[in-house]
Amino acid sequence: MPSKMTAEIRQARNGLQWMDYDERIELVSRILSELRAIRRDVLDRIRAGKCIWLDTLIARASSELIQIGAVDDVEFQLVLIEFEKLLGIFDAPDPDLRHLLPTIH
Repeated sequence: MPSKMTAEIRQARNGLQWMDYDERIELVSRILSELRAIRRDVLDRIRAGKCIWLDTLIARASSELIQIGAVDDVEFQLVLIEFEKLLGIFDAPDPDLRHLLPTIH
């Protein structure tokens, strides 16, 4: 459930200076697992072409996991904020997914 992950992200942001590299990698891995579950369970009924942005984000973040874990505290804080905002979209009881636009790369 996104709200549990969102709470975990907030907690991590508050203790960011004490997180080591492995903990960062583990946190981002759990976030990506949550996004995969959302893609599978929530967005499954939406045409695949409309979800390519999420598929791309998950694939890209997964391939860059080592680099994401190694960024400095300020950059990692920004990464967590963006993940928190994304997961916040799915915290609504029945999120209106029609307004989601593909990410432009």
